[in-house]
Amino acid sequence: MSTRIPSGLIAAKGGRGAYQSVAASLAAAHSAELADAIDDALCVLGACCSARSVALTSPGRPIRKAWLAPETPAPAELGEALRAFAAERAKDAVAERALVLDPEAKGEGERRLARLGLLYVHLVPVRGRHDVAGLLLLCRSSRPWRDRFGPGGPHAPTEARQIAELIGLALERNRLSEERGEVKRRLRQSQRLEIAGATAAGMAHNLNNVLAAMLGHTETALEASRGNAPVYNAVLSIKNAGERAGELIENLLGVGRRDFVEKVVQLGSLCEETILLVRPSIPTRIRLELRERSDGAETIGRVEEIQQVLFNLIRNAAQAIANEGEVVLTLETRSGNPSLAMQIGALASREYVVLEVRDSGIGIDAVARLEIFRPFYTTRPAGTGLGLSTVADIVSEHGGALRVLDAPGGGSVFEVWFLTHDEAARTVFLPRGEGEPVLVVAERAVRERIEDVVAALGYEPLGLSHPREALRVIEGDPDNYHAVFLCTDLIELDDYFFLAERFHSVCPTLPLTILTPGRTPPTLLGGVSGRQVWLAGLDSSTSIAAALRLMFGSGDGSRGAGRE
Repeated sequence: MSTRIPSGLIAAKGGRGAYQSVAASLAAAHSAELADAIDDALCVLGACCSARSVALTSPGRPIRKAWLAPETPAPAELGEALRAFAAERAKDAVAERALVLDPEAKGEGERRLARLGLLYVHLVPVRGRHDVAGLLLLCRSSRPWRDRFGPGGPHAPTEARQIAELIGLALERNRLSEERGEVKRRLRQSQRLEIAGATAAGMAHNLNNVLAAMLGHTETALEASRGNAPVYNAVLSIKNAGERAGELIENLLGVGRRDFVEKVVQLGSLCEETILLVRPSIPTRIRLELRERSDGAETIGRVEEIQQVLFNLIRNAAQAIANEGEVVLTLETRSGNPSLAMQIGALASREYVVLEVRDSGIGIDAVARLEIFRPFYTTRPAGTGLGLSTVADIVSEHGGALRVLDAPGGGSVFEVWFLTHDEAARTVFLPRGEGEPVLVVAERAVRERIEDVVAALGYEPLGLSHPREALRVIEGDPDNYHAVFLCTDLIELDDYFFLAERFHSVCPTLPLTILTPGRTPPTLLGGVSGRQVWLAGLDSSTSIAAALRLMFGSGDGSRGAGRE
């Protein structure tokens, strides 16, 4: 707890100067300075309102900051009492209230605060842009607070409302800054992956030529050594290893060749084939098997990419097993439940084929589970951090979903949800639009090609050159537009985030795709301003069309589902 009252602010105690000083401090604070600025604001608020204690809490979370009046003992249990009380009063976070606490109350937090002598509490919600960020708790031992809407006229701590508003704005500004930084980081990583894919494809092409020559000579050597068993077996081993190397090179070529043909994929057969291919690279102490529960489990997609998902998940599962163990694949058909939390993607009320990859390994802790699908994140010294991020990208591109669970008895379960054949056919072959307007914000040369793709799919593109023009159009008719493409680079990214914030204020459900140079398939960046936002490469018509499909499928899977 802080007991410091900043010298530059305390002189303004009780007057307009306190509000102005705190406002200036919070407005100027960068992320690293925000905690101190909030601390100063609470100190001033406590002094202005003659409070014994002031706390800023988020219901269900630790106390952000707390202030205790000078010369007042700080009971060790005060922090826990404040936390418990804030949790009990979570339902009151939407309205300002003055309370008298009961030492015999049912709620533990209220009872503990009252027994510490803090009998009078004033609650002031701290509001962010879209929700309540927390509660200000002003505590006294004597002199009840006046309820704002109760008898007796205006209540005392007018400063509390003002400072709560300032803190809410500062927290929101900090959240937006962190959000912008995160998406910039993801954009840079996407560009790095694009370069890595092109480089890998070029290297793989050259390696393939060299390997073809080597394998040709092994055929000759096999014929020449048929009478010498040791030599023949050695050459045969070289040939088999070379063929496996060829399979790996084909996988590398697939990194740079993203426009595969979509077709019906029989997942059971693909799992069996993949197990045969990957079995030689898995230690013999690990059992690897398929237990198929659903006959004819089929989806529509790019078989090379779905097989890459299987490769990566099986290898990841095997690497988690230190000694003996097993990796078990299962397939079954399930109905999607939109309320079921997923780590990648989201479920709709549709039918899915669920692929489970279960291992008996060491499991994944809660912290790692939040990070494992981020590019370049790895817990292994020799790991690249690209295997599971590739899985996430492919699953997202196929309109699927993914989550990680603890396996019964230890280990982990990766659940991959693919739309069934019939459901995927409705999604892959995007029905022609009926002239629904789609906003395209880009420079003219780029914009025309994006507009051609949008128009070819039956939608009506409206092209604009600058985000501020788009903002005026959206504000003029917020219900008219069904999706937005923004073509940007890192230099002007802040403009697009400003526009995204304004979009949300006038049309909260409008889906958005940011287009960047490259052929990156649509990747879900997450919730920006409470909406789903995708990143896609503008150099691929397939990528643009897939992004349009995702935007019109966001929600329950129907066209325009993101709109109400």
